[in-house]
Amino acid sequence: MNYDYIKNFLRRRMRQPGIYALARRVMLVGQWVLRRPDEPDFTAFKALRKESGLVVDIGANGGQSAIAFSFLLPKFEILSFEPNPALWRDLDFIQRIVGRRFSFRKVGLGPQTDQMTLFVPHIGDLPVTTRASLDRAAAAEHCERLEAEIGERPDIKDV
Repeated sequence: MNYDYIKNFLRRRMRQPGIYALARRVMLVGQWVLRRPDEPDFTAFKALRKESGLVVDIGANGGQSAIAFSFLLPKFEILSFEPNPALWRDLDFIQRIVGRRFSFRKVGLGPQTDQMTLFVPHIGDLPVTTRASLDRAAAAEHCERLEAEIGERPDIKDV
């Protein structure tokens, strides 16, 4: 399944954040049911399938990696970290799918305690959280790529 194609289709067609979030959750459930990671490289983790331990997911985004780890590493606990409040509801949803093996913290990780601005591309009212960055220039580059993918230039909003 080509997740990038689906995500770009959703971004072009579904401008309402609630509808987009619902479609994204359907895609995550599909990933979980079909046992297909969104990143093909993750299949390398199958070598650890019989092991147990802890996976630390730094920058959890909407939980797509946690979903993949849940079926690729069935004996592992999954601990995710995500500072973007726009994604916490998605991670609550992932917790309902994966169960007790999954937990997350509503913080970013770094060498010091700090508050930072997250630069989030928006297509209308739709935040493109997967392209957010702590660096405004990097967010601008993401906007250029998004414009090439969907034919519309996103705005950057500070969070």
